[in-house]
Amino acid sequence: MFTFGAVFPLFLFGAMSVDIQSDLGFGTSELGYAGAAFFAGGGLTALGAGARIDRVGTRAALRIAMAFSFGATVLIAIVATSWWVAAVGIAMCGVSHALTQLALNRMLAVGQSRGSGALVFGIKQAAVPAVSLIAGFTSALLAPSVSWRLIYLLGSIVTLLLGVLAPPTAGDSGQTKTKTATSTSSLRRLALAAALAASAGNALSLLVVDSFDANSFDASVGALALGIGSGLAVAARIGSGWLAERRRSDGVREFRFLLVVGSCGFALLSVAGGSIAALFVGTSVAFMAGWGWQGLAFFSAVSLNRSIPPATSTGVVLSGTMGGSVVGPIVIGAAADHYGYGRAWMIGAAALILAAVCVSRLGDHTTPFQTPTDSKKEHHGGTQE
Repeated sequence: MFTFGAVFPLFLFGAMSVDIQSDLGFGTSELGYAGAAFFAGGGLTALGAGARIDRVGTRAALRIAMAFSFGATVLIAIVATSWWVAAVGIAMCGVSHALTQLALNRMLAVGQSRGSGALVFGIKQAAVPAVSLIAGFTSALLAPSVSWRLIYLLGSIVTLLLGVLAPPTAGDSGQTKTKTATSTSSLRRLALAAALAASAGNALSLLVVDSFDANSFDASVGALALGIGSGLAVAARIGSGWLAERRRSDGVREFRFLLVVGSCGFALLSVAGGSIAALFVGTSVAFMAGWGWQGLAFFSAVSLNRSIPPATSTGVVLSGTMGGSVVGPIVIGAAADHYGYGRAWMIGAAALILAAVCVSRLGDHTTPFQTPTDSKKEHHGGTQE
């Protein structure tokens, strides 16, 4: 639910973009800038917020996140009279998203028993594309008869309630005293891999409908492919987490496998041309594998860096994800404009291969997930199964 509160305003902005653009008088470029503001705000927040969240606790961080989201929805609904005001609101949603993700990562890392964790990280990340689907249905059902400003106001009520009702979580009773730690080599490699992979995945999300149109297919066909791909991304995030947990893995091998498979999907898109079957298969594989790895990346960051507090370690990876989400659509979109989607999707394939290289020989052994509680048990006389 907290993920809903953080990202629903962004996805609603995209789903109702036609009405919002008409009312505020801006074009496609400004819409893209507003989307970039979300990831820029989130990326900058993720750089330094992790350590602070580890100090103040999950509940306080979630309340702050919902306060940002509440302010953003009210700003967009009531104050926005131009695109840049709306973009400020979207950037505030990016801050909320980063705080929410890091707070939930901390909660999951602290709350899970030994040998578990990958599945719940996957479920958490599956919520993001699920919220995108909810925003789409909300727009389809309400937009014809309800003002977009009123829908945003209704959303602000939800975020306010979420902030008020945020429950106490494990580790919130007194801040955990932890050593200050810097990024390890594995974290830097995971962050770079996440940046490269996110650059491809986010570009696919934004450009796939236009790529179908460029191949002379109706936009509704591209929207169908986008919907199918989003559903497969949800399934992949949950399924890959389940597999990593079942294998008692640190998640890196599964992460690397998805990157390689995802690159094959992008490669197929690059040569699909006007083949509707190849476009659908390529889109499905690229979404499923090339955008289904996020839960594994966060889980790997925690499981490979137990000496670093979880919000801090996942904050490094999240900053990479957000940075790649800003740069990728710009680079791949520009390539599509100048050279066509065939070459543009090859850039996406190359980005995923480079991401896989970044995490090569990282975590090539199974390492059961441990929480700080497990570590203390081992230190005082062995594990208790």
